[in-house]
Amino acid sequence: MKKPSFAEISKIIPDVQKAADGFILSDGDFSFHVFDTHPKELTEGLTHREFFYLAFCSREEILRIRNKKSASDYLLWLRAEAIVDSARAVRVFRKRAQNQKNWSLTKYYESKHQLNKEYINEVSKNYRAKINRVPAGMAFIDEVNAMCINSDFGNVIAVSEALSYFLFFMNIAFLGESLGIHNRDTSAALAIAIRTMLGHESLDFDLDSRGELPKHIHDTIQNYTDHQIFFSFGHEYAHHILEHLSKAKIANIKLHDIVHITESDCSIRCYQYAHRKEYEADLFAIKNIEGNKEFRSSIADAAFLIFIYFDILENVYQFMALSSGVSRTHPRPLDRLWKLRRKLNTKIGSSPQLIEANISLANSIKNVLNTEWLPFHIDELEIYGSYYLPSYKKKVLQDRIDF
Repeated sequence: MKKPSFAEISKIIPDVQKAADGFILSDGDFSFHVFDTHPKELTEGLTHREFFYLAFCSREEILRIRNKKSASDYLLWLRAEAIVDSARAVRVFRKRAQNQKNWSLTKYYESKHQLNKEYINEVSKNYRAKINRVPAGMAFIDEVNAMCINSDFGNVIAVSEALSYFLFFMNIAFLGESLGIHNRDTSAALAIAIRTMLGHESLDFDLDSRGELPKHIHDTIQNYTDHQIFFSFGHEYAHHILEHLSKAKIANIKLHDIVHITESDCSIRCYQYAHRKEYEADLFAIKNIEGNKEFRSSIADAAFLIFIYFDILENVYQFMALSSGVSRTHPRPLDRLWKLRRKLNTKIGSSPQLIEANISLANSIKNVLNTEWLPFHIDELEIYGSYYLPSYKKKVLQDRIDF
């Protein structure tokens, strides 16, 4: 079936409005954003709910989700559930699928988000053979986290894309001045990062860029972020190899607590570990990198920055009288940092002196947050929407019309 053009639709419905993707129908009280039509052979046999997966899944994937038989199918299900009930997430994935032949959600993640594979390529062969069997990857999960999930088909590792957004903007906030970024933009980046962690920043960065950084700055920030995600995967893999899973607690987490979903009472079973095992996983995520000392040092430095960022975030949570899921289940961030620094070879990663300088910078950021930002601008952190880097975002775009 050929997709109807806007001109054809406007002849039938005169008040139709053209959108950036599809068109908008309105009867005065309600508006409907129509994206697409699907041929009968694609929808035949699907349930009403399964129709909604067609915006970002292939028919074959929908049937895999219906009849899960493996941990890989479970990861596909989790990825799809993270999208299906969020109109904005669906629009993000329609944008990602644009002009892609034979699109599928699995192919997208295999081609665009391969950070777990890049990490695996740097570890020892014996270690690689063990962790290669664990289905792992990114997912469009709202909660800023990395998790190991106990499914009926085996264990699955999922790292949320929200974590990568949080880290990207924290890197701008923390490192931006040294890269020539103005403090009004580093301040805005800090707000975006905190809002992302709180769940109030719209995760539509593909649709509505928060600002176009110069390429050399963007690439530098992205490189830091990638290494931080490498460490996140490495940490979860280490729990497997160190046999932490057999003695770990398993917490049932409602799916609607970590993804935008309305029609599910499903829970996922996530492993939770004693603090001692978190320290061990931090260390082995780096120790198991073999041969490439530069990569090993970069991962160590990435871990140090993650812990500093989470320490800043804990300060925000304390000011707002909120509790953090990470702080409830993990040791204090700076305890993890110094424990890791003491256990690593002194030639790997930043020196204690450089780490102290970074912590001093973090403390100055916390001081500004506590005295100048949070008391007067806390409402800006709690309103759902989008925040921009003022020097790099010249025009604010209209939702659904411009993007």
